[in-house]
Amino acid sequence: MTDKTYTIRPAVPDDAPSYNAFLRRLAEEPNNGVTFHSGEFTATEDETRERIQKVIESNNMMIYVAINDDNLVVGECSGFSSSRRARMHNVGLGLSVDKDWRRLGIGRGLMDAMIAWATDNPQVHRLELEVFHDNYHAINMYLRLGFVLEGRRRNAFRKHGKFKDAYMMSILFERDED
Repeated sequence: MTDKTYTIRPAVPDDAPSYNAFLRRLAEEPNNGVTFHSGEFTATEDETRERIQKVIESNNMMIYVAINDDNLVVGECSGFSSSRRARMHNVGLGLSVDKDWRRLGIGRGLMDAMIAWATDNPQVHRLELEVFHDNYHAINMYLRLGFVLEGRRRNAFRKHGKFKDAYMMSILFERDED
């Protein structure tokens, strides 16, 4: 078995081609755990570059990527928020790891990086996510990281011809009110 090494770091605009290729691979994977279907990820490299740049310039959004030795994206954790004052403290998370790179600690490393960013960011009060109810590995990891199960959205998604429930989970960071 070859040694799979990777680096976790914030995404940069030059990651756009590899980032897009990663998400397209993920969408094509049978029984994937993501909320989009095959062919639904249609962002161009320029659109992704602009999106990453917007995240870099914001104070309440972040994208971390896991990069292998060939400088290819093999995992990502994205956190997006609103510019509306009533919601800008909430950051919604997405986490994905390439099927050939799972069970190596990449998901945990990406989440650790995101939680550290949120902990140090006075703008962020809440990280929130949805996870398919049958994604036991992810649910257990989120619970170990301190996320709390808030509820279940019944038939929230339709994947592979079947409805799937999703759990809502969050972790809160104590902040002084403005």
